[in-house]
Amino acid sequence: MEYEVQVSEAAENDIDEILTYMLEEQSNPEAAKDFANALGERLIKMQTQPLTYELSRSESLAQMGYRRFVIGNNVALYLVNEKKCVVIIFRIFYGPREYKKYI
Repeated sequence: MEYEVQVSEAAENDIDEILTYMLEEQSNPEAAKDFANALGERLIKMQTQPLTYELSRSESLAQMGYRRFVIGNNVALYLVNEKKCVVIIFRIFYGPREYKKYI
């Protein structure tokens, strides 16, 4: 069974901010390329294995069904709707950030 993977507008903005930071602030195009490649690999994997990654480490988010995957220092939060075969990426944050308040 294949899942449709959707990226929310907020997550798209997060991705833009992460890449901009890596390219402009860190002057590290290799890190930006690695991030983009890793993100693409995870999105492809979620088309067939969306439950591969763990539930959020935040108990309240985990209770709502949020799962997480990590790319370097960044954490992505997503939900899986098994009935509709849809995965929605909601946000991608710098790992140490208190991201629960942004959901």
